[in-house]
Amino acid sequence: MDLATQAIQPRVSPSASASIHLSGTPVGTGIALGKAIQLHPGTPEEPPRETSNPPEGELQDFHSALEHTINDTIKLVEKISGDVGTEEAAIFHVHLMFLEDQHFQGKIEKYIFEGNSVSWSIYETIQEYLSAFSQIDDPYLSEKGADLKDVGYRLLHFLGHELLAETEKEGILVIEELLPGDMARLDANRIKGIITSSGGIVSHAAILARSLRIPGICLDLDLMKRIHEGDLIALDGKNGSAVVHPGEELMAAFKRRVVLEEQHQEHLDQFREKPCRTQDGVEMKVLANIALENDLNQLFRHGAEGIGLYRTEIFFLSLDRYPEIEEQVEVYQRVFESIPQEQPLMIRTLDLGADKAAPYMGYPQEGNPYLGCRALRRQLRKPKVLKNQLKSILLASGRREKLSLIFPMVTDVQEIRQAKQLLHECATDLGDDFNGSKLPEIGMMFEVPSSFMISERFMKEIDFCAIGSNDLTQYLLAVDRNNPQISHLYDPLHPAVLQLIQILIKNANRHQKP
Repeated sequence: MDLATQAIQPRVSPSASASIHLSGTPVGTGIALGKAIQLHPGTPEEPPRETSNPPEGELQDFHSALEHTINDTIKLVEKISGDVGTEEAAIFHVHLMFLEDQHFQGKIEKYIFEGNSVSWSIYETIQEYLSAFSQIDDPYLSEKGADLKDVGYRLLHFLGHELLAETEKEGILVIEELLPGDMARLDANRIKGIITSSGGIVSHAAILARSLRIPGICLDLDLMKRIHEGDLIALDGKNGSAVVHPGEELMAAFKRRVVLEEQHQEHLDQFREKPCRTQDGVEMKVLANIALENDLNQLFRHGAEGIGLYRTEIFFLSLDRYPEIEEQVEVYQRVFESIPQEQPLMIRTLDLGADKAAPYMGYPQEGNPYLGCRALRRQLRKPKVLKNQLKSILLASGRREKLSLIFPMVTDVQEIRQAKQLLHECATDLGDDFNGSKLPEIGMMFEVPSSFMISERFMKEIDFCAIGSNDLTQYLLAVDRNNPQISHLYDPLHPAVLQLIQILIKNANRHQKP
């Protein structure tokens, strides 16, 4: 038990009996002690659809709001760059991409030309996107929805609708939803902590909170309603808990821990660029998990030594059609060229299912998409999309030496053989465009329990192993980690999970596969 943990576990006194203990999800690490500041999010109601203004006038208002929002977003980039760093400011480049997207603008303009008000046209377009995103169980795409909502609300703000009210108070902000733009406007010197009921640890608002070192937690809405304006709160962003009306001993413990946290952070910062070694001297590499080009900024900032998993499906989900080979090559090439040649780079082919797919992909509804036609199963049934992606990866790779290809959700040896055959066919089809370049090393995601049990059979077909611990834990323990009623049963360190991983490691070592 470390000093910080000991400091937060005092003997409970009778005076603390009125305390209210609330448990949620960690969002921003650290602790805070302060009074509750309750704000209501600037979520506009559905604007009137009717307008007496002709479409040309509404269109002019839209373009004016668009220009103001773009300029406002550029100012946010500059503010966050100065307050935190250019890496965090890159979050708002996603907002600029939305604002400048011709398809997004076109949908709004279409509604305007049909005789609808500009405010309703923006609101309806945002709601359509959010409805589509809500059908997809993916944290990255959920955050894309939050970004789009932020963009839409700021557009409406420049048409006269209210944004989140600013506050001069000092304390812990309690708000149902906090969007990235709201987070960027907060005064980190006044806001000591954040309690919200939406978003999560991967949200852009949460990333900004952590970068600003503002602790935060996400609570169930019913629990959050137990907090009132001015209540004294002891907030622990590390374990996701808050105590309303803390007793004197708990308050004293929090004050001691604040000092320990500051000392601990200063201690950690000095190790960021140093080699990672275990206590017995074994050197290890810390690799990043990325989904979009913007994620590279976080990789560089935190000293990662390469990419351990490049999740390509998020790029596909951001579009309204399958990307052409040329488009994919351009995106992959920018990522590949950003990583030094000597560092590993592992890219995964599409990992999609009916629960996580864009409408244009044509995935049929399934009773249980987690056990359905997803990932490599789907791509082998409809190989054109997979072949186009493989060709794009090969063309983008150039002469890169350290490039590895990962196939997701492999459950049968024949599947990995078929995937490898498609890769060789793609290299042949490319001819001179790929001639002389090296094929990437082949790996597979071990994430289905059965693949661990027969892992030795896969070793002749692959160059390395990758473990998908999230899905493995879900499948093995029969627990949906996104279901709050049973999420406490989700344990990636469960003995059954560790035993399967041990089987894989033994078989991999026997065949000298990393």
